[in-house]
Amino acid sequence: MEIGNKQENKIGKGYIEEACSQCKCKRGVFYNAIRNRKEGKPLTFIQLEVLTKYNELIEEAQRKLDKLK
Repeated sequence: MEIGNKQENKIGKGYIEEACSQCKCKRGVFYNAIRNRKEGKPLTFIQLEVLTKYNELIEEAQRKLDKLK
């Protein structure tokens, strides 16, 4: 990876799968939740849980990434 490349400050893949794993659901639940939220439809309990867990994982990863700078 080149120095100064914008990719070096991005979070990698795997967080969707981890959020789904922790909530014991499939990725389709996550993607349906994203779609429902975008369309303004109500979210089910598990959809809300998986989105919340995903957000927590991303925020934690971002804090860790910022500490490395």
